[in-house]
Amino acid sequence: SVIAPPEPPVISGIFISGSNLVLTGTDGIAGTDCYELASTNLWQPVSNWTILATNQLGPGGSVSFTNPTGLLVSPTFYRLRLPCRALQRAVTRKSTLLTQIIP
Repeated sequence: SVIAPPEPPVISGIFISGSNLVLTGTDGIAGTDCYELASTNLWQPVSNWTILATNQLGPGGSVSFTNPTGLLVSPTFYRLRLPCRALQRAVTRKSTLLTQIIP
């Protein structure tokens, strides 16, 4: 059987807390690494976006990133991405779960 790779978590919130910009995400697979990417050009290829931070998805697949607002000198776009190895682990986990559910 073919198992589709997991989608990256989605950005569920973005807000200012003190002098920080906080970005939160949901719908990931707990224990998987997640990258926070940023770019001032929305149309730039994803491979050219800057990785700001790496964090691990917590229980329920949630993640949070905190960035100093002093770095925001121009409009900045954000996205979340899973590293290739995380995709492989997540597919293996889903495959194992499916095997356990549907022997």
